[in-house]
Amino acid sequence: MAEGCGVARITAPARRPGTHSKIMAYGIGAKSVLVVDHESEVRILLRRVLENAGYAVDAAEDGAQALRKIELQRPDLVILDLRIPAIDGWGVLERLPRMSQPPVVVVLASFPDDWRAMRAGAWDCVAKPFHIDELLATCVRAFAAAGAIGRAASLV
Repeated sequence: MAEGCGVARITAPARRPGTHSKIMAYGIGAKSVLVVDHESEVRILLRRVLENAGYAVDAAEDGAQALRKIELQRPDLVILDLRIPAIDGWGVLERLPRMSQPPVVVVLASFPDDWRAMRAGAWDCVAKPFHIDELLATCVRAFAAAGAIGRAASLV
């Protein structure tokens, strides 16, 4: 968090040619992402970055809203801050059905919670402050893993 203002510090990548085109080359342009964070600045920034990378993005500001959107829209991926109002991120993880939930990438304020988050159902964790390239790479890995699991399940 930035000192005194309560806003998460997120660093944008230096503009490198082809960064977003590499993400699009994985065939994930049509994937949907739900961003869940109580800070509007974070939601706006992540929406802009993820849409520029070719994702369809929706956002929720609290856990109750996130659960409704997950149930109705079935996003392909959820980026979840644990410190959200109404129902916190832990409550969201607890309420998601294990087998049909989308991969969840948890945004952590501190890394001591990463193991707990993954035991609660998160696919992976990213610590604040994070670099946008780190988050995008985590999204690509989550989609790749979800695709591999889906292909393996169809063989059974």
